[in-house]
Amino acid sequence: MLNRTTVTLKPRVAPLIVNQAAKPIFAKIRKYRRFQLDVRISVAVPGIERPFCGRTVGVNEAGISALIVMDLKEGDLVGLEFTLPDGTTPLRLQGIVRSRSAHCYGFEFLTLSGEQRREINRACAALPEQTW
Repeated sequence: MLNRTTVTLKPRVAPLIVNQAAKPIFAKIRKYRRFQLDVRISVAVPGIERPFCGRTVGVNEAGISALIVMDLKEGDLVGLEFTLPDGTTPLRLQGIVRSRSAHCYGFEFLTLSGEQRREINRACAALPEQTW
């Protein structure tokens, strides 16, 4: 004789959590807040004579994101040059590719002096925060 039991299976779908402030949930786990920045950026790649030009999307004290038509991989080292709003001289920094989605790259700053960090923080204080 076989004992029969009924088992009700619950779907394995995580509940949808809606953030009332309309901010993505992942924004809460970021180490640094991101700020909107739309300026020209030049990216120099070792071994390539001419730098690539693009537009920045966002910035924070640790890095910058930009749209650039080029082909880099995560971990590639680059030279970055851009001017912040109200800046008089371009910032020239070394960076590393930390993320890529199509032609949108996330660069982490590797060489950032105290003065450059203060300049970026001053600019961020005047920029709107990214909410996406």
